[in-house]
Amino acid sequence: MTARTPTTDFRPTVALVVPHGFTARLFLRSTLLPALVARTARVGIFAPPSALAQLQDELGDARPRCGSGDARFAFYPLHVEERRRDVAASFLRLFFADWKLTPTRQIREREEWRRNPWRRVLWPAHRQVGRSARLRHAWYRVENRLLPDPYHAAAFRDLRPDVVVVPTVGVLPSDIRLIRRARAEGVPAVTFTQGWDNLSSKTIVGARPDRLIVWNEHMADEAVSLHGFARDRIAVTGAPHFDPYVLRDGWVSRAEYLRSLGLDPRKRTVVYATSPKRYFTESARVSEFLVRAAERGDLGPAVQVVIRVHPQVVQGADAEDLAAYEQFRGRAYLDIPRGATGLAADYTPEGIRHVAQLIDASDVTINVASSFTIDAAIFDRPIVNLRFDGAPRPYLQSVRRQYDSDHYRQVLATGAVRLADSPSDLLAEVRRYLADPALERAERARLVRELCYRVDGHSGERAAEAIIAARRPR
Repeated sequence: MTARTPTTDFRPTVALVVPHGFTARLFLRSTLLPALVARTARVGIFAPPSALAQLQDELGDARPRCGSGDARFAFYPLHVEERRRDVAASFLRLFFADWKLTPTRQIREREEWRRNPWRRVLWPAHRQVGRSARLRHAWYRVENRLLPDPYHAAAFRDLRPDVVVVPTVGVLPSDIRLIRRARAEGVPAVTFTQGWDNLSSKTIVGARPDRLIVWNEHMADEAVSLHGFARDRIAVTGAPHFDPYVLRDGWVSRAEYLRSLGLDPRKRTVVYATSPKRYFTESARVSEFLVRAAERGDLGPAVQVVIRVHPQVVQGADAEDLAAYEQFRGRAYLDIPRGATGLAADYTPEGIRHVAQLIDASDVTINVASSFTIDAAIFDRPIVNLRFDGAPRPYLQSVRRQYDSDHYRQVLATGAVRLADSPSDLLAEVRRYLADPALERAERARLVRELCYRVDGHSGERAAEAIIAARRPR
């Protein structure tokens, strides 16, 4: 890359890597992007080719900044596909891993080894090899040397970024490539960890960033204990995608919002957020159960049900036949989120505002060990978590395993949720909260403090400052 003349004060160029819909929500549709635009000369956005045109149209790239004639945004294709060599490298990374690190990884790996016959055959050897930190570190060095990024050199030459921001600690193929590309070009790489569970559930790092940004102190502790990051290389900022919940731009009144959905503002509203089948197989049955209960009056008088279909079952690897939910249209409000970029689990800006108002307008929320719990707690809405299967299942196929994960144990420790271990428990817990929504209010506030750090509308600014602080000097 062309050498720059050193200066003491400059507006850096930042590259944002956006492989996924949730990343788009965190990086591009929160308060983070405006905060970065205010502090930078240019923001480069790396996204899958199928999403580039929509993102470019959404953000606009034709407005010159400071009369320079340069657009404030630049867009580049992100190569997210896995080659055979990447699959092999990923398998070896897993083979050398020590699965004793976290309960979550032990559960996930037992699921994979159960399904995959090759893994079952290699399991005895893996149990021996995985104990050796020396072998793990040796493989990491070999993989990073033998599999450099082959795709993004031209984009780096064009953008000339001063810092690169990815959403995972070298887990996704695209993040691994961009971290390796940044290292080859002498550019600092920062991971803004997109999910509150990522550091405990995705503990295999293919390429290490130079710095880390996390939501909360729990995550900072995990980064140190599980991944060996130095504490002074970690910034705790909160999550910018929660800032719009505080700012409420474009919101309408609760009554107007509910009427816009065809719902009755005079009725109490129960929102059920469904789950992909790999986590919970009973979403359609629970939907039917809740709709019938409301129709019979079993939830109490004047109760209406909203079924919020999980974004991952609409598009992507977890996509399902939505006919299972269409049968409820007209009997309940059926909420099917649909993005516009082609990214998995995508949210449009309007969709983000919609789901926030939906939670705010609810009286009780229901989900299965989901981040929806955090959203509901931010709005101080009661939370019921489902912990029952439709029929007896082995542990590794049961919903029960979701509640043994590291990140969800943190939720349970706050006491902010009620667990329903049967359909009758579900009815009882919903009725309990409809009778007194203030129950567990202090516990919900504790959950927000511990898992969100601060929900004050300024997380995007804190994160932008942490990104800028990581830039390379000129």
